[in-house]
Amino acid sequence: MPVVVTELERITADPAGAAGKVWRRLGRGEWQTLPEALDNPDGERLYQVQLREARRRQAEREAAHRPPPRARCRTRRTPRWSAGRRTGCCSASRAGGRRR
Repeated sequence: MPVVVTELERITADPAGAAGKVWRRLGRGEWQTLPEALDNPDGERLYQVQLREARRRQAEREAAHRPPPRARCRTRRTPRWSAGRRTGCCSASRAGGRRR
């Protein structure tokens, strides 16, 4: 929400009155007309940058909570822990990479 200020002396001294460059938006260094002071030229661009950053942070949080991928047999491409065994899933893993 923009905050604009002015001084009564500026309004009375300016020939255009309140329509002149007598308004100052906080955060900006120059005096402006009221429509210029209320304008937000970087609004959409800034919103898009903030949206991308928020999505990136959300993806990082989700990735941190995902469990690591399970080890897979190089030969059959199945999970090593299948069939309740804690050894390799096929003879190739027991035979040093060769199938018997």
